[in-house]
Amino acid sequence: MVNRLACMLALAVMVLSGACASHHAASTSGDVARVVAHSKPQKLDVGEDYLGGLWKTGPTYVSGQPTEEALQELPALGVRAVISIRTPAEMDNRERVPFEEQDVVESLGLVYVNIPTNSSDYAYSPKQLKQFAEVMDEFDGEVLLHCTVGGRASHLWAAYAHRYGGLSVNEAWERGKAMNIGPPPMERFLGTTFEVHED
Repeated sequence: MVNRLACMLALAVMVLSGACASHHAASTSGDVARVVAHSKPQKLDVGEDYLGGLWKTGPTYVSGQPTEEALQELPALGVRAVISIRTPAEMDNRERVPFEEQDVVESLGLVYVNIPTNSSDYAYSPKQLKQFAEVMDEFDGEVLLHCTVGGRASHLWAAYAHRYGGLSVNEAWERGKAMNIGPPPMERFLGTTFEVHED
């Protein structure tokens, strides 16, 4: 269970450390981010089309790796852009991704964006969060955000919902957990630290 006092103290530390200086820049994403952040994630029944699952939050979808067939259905869902946060090495592994995702996405008339993110070669950072926010603005949130099984994507979504959508750290964390959030790279996206304790 999340210790709310610890998270609130972490939020105060984040503000005092200068995160509040991003408020003016963050406001440019406010409208889209508020819609996305204040829509509770809903898990959709998609069988094995998305490794790890597919969640809808406002106009935004968050998932694990989609199959080629799943990508073909995105225009009908209102998706205008696909944001993969998998690394080039991951996406080039034809045993795990047996098609060229960018080619498939662009053949559908959608925009493909890659924001590589992991814990080593492409370490979590506020820069990636800002890139994601810019794409969300450009496409009014009508995107599919995915990683391998939805873990990294859920963290990025939660960081976005907090930084740009106005959710508290606790609220963003809980909504991320309703998707596929795991241990806290979210704090690295935000450039701060917070603690989660079990009572």
